Amino acid sequence: MPINLYTKIYNFLLNAKEEDITARSVIYQGIKDNPWIFQNELKSIIEQAVAFVKNQYERGSLRHTTLLKILSEFEIGFKIVCSLHNISAVKMNGKRPLTLNKIEKNIKALKVNRFCDQKPDQSELNRPYITCWI
Repeated sequence: MPINLYTKIYNFLLNAKEEDITARSVIYQGIKDNPWIFQNELKSIIEQAVAFVKNQYERGSLRHTTLLKILSEFEIGFKIVCSLHNISAVKMNGKRPLTLNKIEKNIKALKVNRFCDQKPDQSELNRPYITCWI
């Protein structure tokens, strides 16, 4: 378990305003810096943080009840935050890896740009522009 992520979520649950604590806001805290974290790993971290923080509040208090809701809303909250990230409605630090299709388009664009930028001789046109991407 990433200790710094656990600490970040724990501190958020402990110090955030009551109205700012929702399943989605906690999940966002968890995937903001690491959008590729596995759902089960994030859920485990959030469960542990919630367990420790809720013990500091009286059972039945507003904060205690709010913390319990986080766990019951995790599944739908995770889907919401991830879908918002995927459509770029939520800006996060991590970048998505390029798809094979996007890489092929980039290579074609590079070839076109190289051809347009200079006037190669005939032997240059027959030579592959990119021989290896390792």
